[in-house]
Amino acid sequence: MKNLFFIVSLIGVLLMCGTISSAVETASSGAGQTGASIFLGYDRSYLSYKEFMDGDLLDKDTGWNNGVYVEARHDDEDMFARFLFDYVVTNSATYTGSLQNGTPITMSTEEKFFTFEVNAGFKALNFDTATLSPYVGLGYRDWKRGTDNLPDYQEDYSWWYIAAGGNLAYRFNRLVIAADVALLYPFGSQMTTNVAGMVDEASFEIKPHFGYRIEVPVNYEIPQDENLKIFVFGTPFYQKWKLGASDPVTLTQGGIPVGLAIEPDSTTVMYGFRVGVGLNF
Repeated sequence: MKNLFFIVSLIGVLLMCGTISSAVETASSGAGQTGASIFLGYDRSYLSYKEFMDGDLLDKDTGWNNGVYVEARHDDEDMFARFLFDYVVTNSATYTGSLQNGTPITMSTEEKFFTFEVNAGFKALNFDTATLSPYVGLGYRDWKRGTDNLPDYQEDYSWWYIAAGGNLAYRFNRLVIAADVALLYPFGSQMTTNVAGMVDEASFEIKPHFGYRIEVPVNYEIPQDENLKIFVFGTPFYQKWKLGASDPVTLTQGGIPVGLAIEPDSTTVMYGFRVGVGLNF
């Protein structure tokens, strides 16, 4: 475990990333981040979730999500801190797989994703009009997959995670373009379900693996006065999670064992874009 955290910390120093809210004129060193910033945006993302057994595809969920993105950030000359919140939903994702008895099925299903994260970083380099800022973070992710309407049923996936990455931001007058890369490692990962009331609630401890995300934030400032700036932003992004199969879990009905089940290996890919407006003050 000590080696794991050493690796995460090392990669956090080396990788480059950035959601940048700029607030001072180009005469400042680096990309010129300073003060407090609030981002409010629309999130449009595509989900591709797949489950595997012994390397073979069991089922998948695919579809577009819509949601909201909120970020609060504070910068000084040497450090930055930020809070990220993302919530996206869809009621028209497509499940492709099979029933419990093996009968193939394709149906529409619902997805709800809730994520929050806090980051703290330092500005390792300010050179010309660019800033390099490694950071670490702690986040939480919850995904409610499906609805309790047989043959569909709800599964709740949740975990905490560590983020280690960095940002490299470059300023072109009022335009700031950044590259954001972070390594993600989940812990306390589990899935819970009662199969739409058919069994008692069961929890499956799913095995963590490293994931990652890549973002390319682009901000354009619209100065209002010396102490307040409005900006618009757009951020294409890509993220991938990978989790290993759980150990077998005994399913019960009214406390009486009725069978065994596992949560299989899975990958979750989400990609899309965020657009919105913000204030810097």
